[in-house]
Amino acid sequence: ISIGTVVAPAGCASESSQSLLYIQRSETGTNSSSGVQSCHTEDQATEMVVLDTGSTNIWVGSMLCQDGPCTKHTRYDSSLSATYRKPNAERMLHIQFGTGRISGPQGVDDFHIGPFTVYNQTFGLIQEEEGEVFDQVPFDGILGLAFPKMSANGVTPFFDKIIEQKVLKKNEFAFYFSPDDPSANAVFWGGVDSAFYDGPIEYFKVIDPYY
Repeated sequence: ISIGTVVAPAGCASESSQSLLYIQRSETGTNSSSGVQSCHTEDQATEMVVLDTGSTNIWVGSMLCQDGPCTKHTRYDSSLSATYRKPNAERMLHIQFGTGRISGPQGVDDFHIGPFTVYNQTFGLIQEEEGEVFDQVPFDGILGLAFPKMSANGVTPFFDKIIEQKVLKKNEFAFYFSPDDPSANAVFWGGVDSAFYDGPIEYFKVIDPYY
């Protein structure tokens, strides 16, 4: 997942980043000057996140975290993002997981996944991170995909923002897990791909809208 917006290449100036074309960093390379030469916007940071259907809030590794496991991972720098802002009501989040604890302030910025953008998403910036799991597993943050009832401080969750902003043609996401090759695992945004399953899809009613 990618967070924030920077104007590139270096030396570009624009009155508004919204007037410039957004190009994924993967299309320009890590060094914008070696790719697209015209002024454009791209991600401030790209992080490896856990897609978690058992939680609702978003947490990203941030430069606010200066000690502990977070310093070994990619960290987003809100001070460099043209689209970052503080929420109207500034709050700290403190979340205890079974395998660790994270805390930090809330912020608002744009999030990019593949070709689509979710605007003005509230999320948590990791300031403190404790737990062996953060040392042992190579992930930078957590993208919660559960229902709004679990959201801390009443924040609109990521997928609910997708629905609200009509980002996808279908308000669905799906996971594929390969029985033979973990590198073939995938997440599909906006529906399912019939090439990855056999037979009809079976649906179950949500009894309690949490997980």
